[in-house]
Amino acid sequence: MSDEKLLTRELLAIVILLFVGSLAYALYGITQVPADALVPTHWNAAGEPDDWGSRWSMLLGPGIQLFMLGLIPLVARVEPRRQHMRMSYGPLRTVLIAMSVLFAGVSVMIVRSSLGEEVDIGRWMIIGMGLLFLVLGNMLGKIRSTFTFGVRTPWTLSSEKSWVATHRLTGRLWTGIGFVVLVLGLFGFVGEVMLYVFLGGILGSVVVVTVYSYFVWKADPDRKESP
Repeated sequence: MSDEKLLTRELLAIVILLFVGSLAYALYGITQVPADALVPTHWNAAGEPDDWGSRWSMLLGPGIQLFMLGLIPLVARVEPRRQHMRMSYGPLRTVLIAMSVLFAGVSVMIVRSSLGEEVDIGRWMIIGMGLLFLVLGNMLGKIRSTFTFGVRTPWTLSSEKSWVATHRLTGRLWTGIGFVVLVLGLFGFVGEVMLYVFLGGILGSVVVVTVYSYFVWKADPDRKESP
């Protein structure tokens, strides 16, 4: 049995570098504001801060990075379909890097905003999410059937044909969503309408691929059914 690990030395070096960089910048930011300062921790659809926390809230971004670095390899390790998981390591590594970059960027924006700099965080978050969904869309079709990652419906998990077809469709839909969101973000379209477009696209795609996975499963002669 292969002893290949999800976290290669190269991947570990990249995500640790991103974590250390965002952690160092967050600690720098903490030293630059008064002990009783309130820093923004949440922004509304218009990109305006609507919730605040202590200066230690600047560690939120690095904290999420560290959580992902521990959680994703752990989940991959306990996956029952080990062979399929190993065959999915390539796309999962790409997704892990993309998410690490996204949260490193979030950390930088939180610190800069806390230091009083003018940051259009709403626009940058839209651009970041658009890029993330472009990556997810391109990687989904390359993930093999597992119980822990991917579009896990009763029908994709009991039919290889349904899994492959559903993930290819989901990949196309999420790539399209990512492209539209990215373009709108680059042109400065933010606010509630943008949020509805994004969330509506995600929810709509979930409904479509769930129904689609059932019909592909139904047409698969090799599908598995519960006794």
